[in-house]
Amino acid sequence: MPVIETILRAIFFKLDEIIYKFVGTVYNLLIEIAETTIFSSDIIEALGQRIYGLLGIFMLFKVSFSVLTYIVNPDEFTDKTKGFSKIISNIMITLALFVAVPFIFSQAFKLQRILLRDNVLGKIVLGGSGSSSSMNSSTANPGRVMGYETLRAFYYLDEETYPACVGISSGKLTDDSACISSAFKNQTMGATNLNSLKYAYNSKSVDLYLDADLIFAKDPNDKFTMTYIPLISTLAGGFIVLILISFCFDIAVRSIKLGFYQLIAPIPIISRIDPKKGKDVFDKWVKSCVSTYLDLFIRLLAIYFAVFVISQIFTGPGFTNMVTGEAKASGFVKVFIVLGALLFAKQLPKILEEILGIKLDGKFKLNPLKKLNEVPGVGKIAATAGGIVAGAKAGSHVGATGTGAFLGAMSGFKSTPFMGNKDGEASFFKGANASYKSLLGKDFVNFGASNFIPDAKKKDAIDEVGVPLKNAYKVLSSLNTNLNTASHRTANQAQKMTDNGINFTTGTSGEYVQDFTKIEKLNIAYSNEKDVNKKTKIQSEITQASAEFHTKYIATGFESSNPDINELKTYSKMSAAEESLRGTIGGVEKDIKDLSKEKSSREQFYRYDPSPEEDVKANINKYK
Repeated sequence: MPVIETILRAIFFKLDEIIYKFVGTVYNLLIEIAETTIFSSDIIEALGQRIYGLLGIFMLFKVSFSVLTYIVNPDEFTDKTKGFSKIISNIMITLALFVAVPFIFSQAFKLQRILLRDNVLGKIVLGGSGSSSSMNSSTANPGRVMGYETLRAFYYLDEETYPACVGISSGKLTDDSACISSAFKNQTMGATNLNSLKYAYNSKSVDLYLDADLIFAKDPNDKFTMTYIPLISTLAGGFIVLILISFCFDIAVRSIKLGFYQLIAPIPIISRIDPKKGKDVFDKWVKSCVSTYLDLFIRLLAIYFAVFVISQIFTGPGFTNMVTGEAKASGFVKVFIVLGALLFAKQLPKILEEILGIKLDGKFKLNPLKKLNEVPGVGKIAATAGGIVAGAKAGSHVGATGTGAFLGAMSGFKSTPFMGNKDGEASFFKGANASYKSLLGKDFVNFGASNFIPDAKKKDAIDEVGVPLKNAYKVLSSLNTNLNTASHRTANQAQKMTDNGINFTTGTSGEYVQDFTKIEKLNIAYSNEKDVNKKTKIQSEITQASAEFHTKYIATGFESSNPDINELKTYSKMSAAEESLRGTIGGVEKDIKDLSKEKSSREQFYRYDPSPEEDVKANINKYK
C-alpha cells in the first residue's frame, strides 16, 4: 500500500505541477485581456468631436421642431412629460452626461484594474493573508494566488495532526524546532522543507509549494508529512483551467463591447432629449454597459467561491452532518462536494442573473472549443479539414493520396456555407462524408482514433476471427452434407425394417433401440472428446449404461432369442450417428454465432472498411 501511495503521489504531483502553474498563467492572460483597451482616448475624442458636431445640429433641429409643435398645439407646451420645460431639462442633463460619461468610463476601468491587480475578489472571498512577510499576498501575482489557493485545498500540512506546527499557514508559527521534530523524520532536511513551506505560505507561490522534496517528506512515524489528495486535485485544477480559458474568450468579447459602448456613447446620450422614446434607448445602453462590465467580476466571483468551498472541505472547519451533527464526512462525500462546488461555479452567474435581474453577456460554456463555434467561417474551415482527411483516405485506395486530399478539400469546402453551420465538429464530419462519398460513392466511416492504426493491423485483427469463422462455415457445410447422408441411411433402414414387419418403435424392441442408441452416442462422444476429465466422465456414464443394458437385455436372453437383433442394432447405430451429427452441428452453429458477433465488434471498433482493395491488388499482379 505505501508503494502504491508513493507512485500515486509521484504521478499526480507532476500533473498538478503543470496544471496549477497553468492556472496562474491563464488567469494572468485573462487579466491582460480584460485590461486591454480597444479604442484609445485619442480615437474616442476624435470621433466624439465629429459626432458632437452632428449632434449639436440635431439638438438645434429638435428644439426648433419642438417650438413649431408647441405653436401648432399650445397645450403640449406646458405638458410635464413632453413639454418645453422637459426638453430643456433633458438638454441640460445631456450636456452634463457628455462631460460625465467619459470620466465614468475612465474611473470604471481604473476600478477594474485595481480589483484585478490587487486580487480584491480573491481576498474578499478567501480572506487576506496574515503574514507580515515582505512578499505577502498583497503583492503576490493574482494568477499565482488563485493556483496556490486551489492547490492548498488538496495539499497541505495538517495542523491538527501536528499541533506543534499550528500557525504555520498564517505565518504565526512560534517554535520552528518543535514543528520540525514533530512533522519531519529527517531533521536537517525537515528544516529546509519547513523554510520552503513557510515561504510558500507567505508568498503564495505554487513553485515553492510544489517542492519535490516536501511532497515525499515523512514524519517520525514514517507517514507522509503533507496531506495530499491526488486525482481530485488534478480534476479540480483541470476544471478551473477550462473555466478560465473559456472566460478568456468571454472577456475578449467583453473588452470589444465595452470599447464599442464607449465609442457610441454620444448617440444614446443625445437620444435622451426626445421625451417620448429617448430615455428607453439611453436606459438600454446603460443596462448593457453595466451588465457587460459586471460580467467579468461575477464570473471570477464564481471561481473564487468554488475555491472557497473546496478549501473549507479540506482545510477549514468543513461542514456538518445535519442528522448526526458531526463535522466529519467520508472521502466519497468530499469528492462529490468538490465536484458540486465546481459545477456550482458554472451555474452561479446564471443564479445571480436571475436574482439581480442583470442579464450577463454571453452564455457560459465550459469547453473553450465551443466558443470557436460562434466565429463565422469555423464550420467551413472544419468541413474543409474533414474533406482533406477523407479525400486522402479515399485517394490511398487508388494510390493517389495527395490528389485525393486536394479533391477532398474542394468537396469539403463546398459542403458547408460560410455563415451556415457553426458547429465545427459536425461540419468536420459533414465535409469528410461528403468528400469521401463524392470520390468513392460510399459513406466515410473509417475515421476516429482507429484511423491512426495501419490498415494491415486492422485486417490482421479482423482476420484473427474472420479466418476461423470461414473455416467454421466450411465445417458446418461438410457436417450438413454428412447429416443429409446419415438421415437418408437411417430412413432407408427404417423403411426396410417396416417392410419386413420388424417392430422398432414400441414395446421391448423400442426400449432396446433407445438404450442401445444411448450407449452408441456416448461412445461417439468419448471418441470425439479431447478433454481428459470429460472423457473420464463419459467413460463412467458408458460403464453404468452398459451394466444396465446387460441386466435388461442380455441376462434376460432378449438378444439371443430375438431373430431381428442385428437389424435393431444397425438402426440404433445409424440413429446414434445422426443424432451426434445434429448435436455437433448445433455446437458449430453456436460457435459461428459467437465468432460473428466478435468479428462485428472488431469491425465496429476499428471502423474497418471491408473494401476489395487487397483482392484487386492480387488480381492486378496476377494478370500483369
